[in-house]
Amino acid sequence: AGGCYERHGDSLQAAEMFRAAGDRERAAACYERAGRFREAAAVLAEAGQNDRQAELLERAGEWLRAGELLIGGGDSDGALRVLQLVPEGHPTFARAAAHVGQLFRERGMHSLAQKKLEQALAGRALDRDTLPAFVSLATTCEAAGQTARARELYERILAFDYAQAEVALRLSRLREAPAVVAQPERSPAPAASASAARGRYRILGKLGSGGMGIVYKAHDGVL
Repeated sequence: AGGCYERHGDSLQAAEMFRAAGDRERAAACYERAGRFREAAAVLAEAGQNDRQAELLERAGEWLRAGELLIGGGDSDGALRVLQLVPEGHPTFARAAAHVGQLFRERGMHSLAQKKLEQALAGRALDRDTLPAFVSLATTCEAAGQTARARELYERILAFDYAQAEVALRLSRLREAPAVVAQPERSPAPAASASAARGRYRILGKLGSGGMGIVYKAHDGVL
């Protein structure tokens, strides 16, 4: 029956028939020809063809789902490209930005990660939808050495959801880490001559310096 509908150009009905018969590949192809990309992706998911599924989800405007599939498949470049298609204001924008920030952070691009996440969270409250983006921003700040900002974010996250075990562990480590105090630079000590190093001369002070070098006042312990 599916073949008959397909020959007469009724791709959608053919897809339904092929799907009912268990012929997922032909069903997906017919759904795709009919412009029903979500249904085509769903059929391919049943067949375990995640690469084509991500492509069809992208065409259907399901950028977050497509990006997550690509991340799961190890295609970080493809995931970045697709996730950055999610427009600002879209319901999945914050979650997509969290993924983008994480991908940037994994590449050591902390500044880009932070800018993307700050953009996504501007004016947004911490809730279940934005929680992944806040966690990603906090870990990005920590990786960039912005420990005060990271601590503030971790504390805010735990105040919202104390069950975030990884966040609690990271905050505990930051609190236990000793503060690093910058040491003032010291002027290098004047270099002694080879004979002075052997103990013959004891430098008493500096007399002057010029284009030829530095003159020191010294005591000769041999004479």
